[in-house]
Amino acid sequence: LLNSFPYIDAIGFLTIVKDEEKESFEEEMRDYGFYNFSINSIDNKTFDIKKSQVSNSKYAPVIYIEPSNFYFSKYYGLDLYNTVILRSSLDEASKTDKVVIKDYMTMDKSGKEMTFFIKSTYKNVASLATEENRIENTNGFYIIAVNLDKLFLDIKVKFPKLNISTVKYDKDREKKVKSTHYDELYYFKKISSLEKSYLHITKELSLDDFDKTSFFVVLFITVLIQILFV
Repeated sequence: LLNSFPYIDAIGFLTIVKDEEKESFEEEMRDYGFYNFSINSIDNKTFDIKKSQVSNSKYAPVIYIEPSNFYFSKYYGLDLYNTVILRSSLDEASKTDKVVIKDYMTMDKSGKEMTFFIKSTYKNVASLATEENRIENTNGFYIIAVNLDKLFLDIKVKFPKLNISTVKYDKDREKKVKSTHYDELYYFKKISSLEKSYLHITKELSLDDFDKTSFFVVLFITVLIQILFV
């Protein structure tokens, strides 16, 4: 899957663990081969990961992640449910049975930003009947980390004269998009379903952007206006 879709940075699975099951679950994971496994928490400011010392009603630790290289392996056991940045998104995915997208996620000190596509899993089909049933019977979440710039790479190749990128919304860009652009074509629009991401396309204008008849059309209109109104 990662080879077929190069814009996917990683795929992970979180499983729901109740507080009374925490210790036995950690032991089970160690017996399975994850020798130092523990359910961990992450500091929202420093991004330091350490063993969770706080008791919660439930946890959603990472138990599977690909690629399982050095960079991503540090997230094994990380409880993403009890984090400020993701809890509301996981709850939304749980109760709606829809893909929830969380963009511009930063999970380490490097500042690397990713867009998460979140989909919940349930114990059985009957669990989907009502919102209450979905919340009660959620047993895990798939998270796909997508690099939006890589996603638009094919479009960039097909339109080499366009500067295409995704940008994070801010007030300065809002001011710029409201201004008039005489020297470039400018497109700036929020991407549907994403919280902060905007599609940003620009192209510098040149004589090549106009066909050969454009000059004569403009000249004719100018002369006509002078005849009628002068």
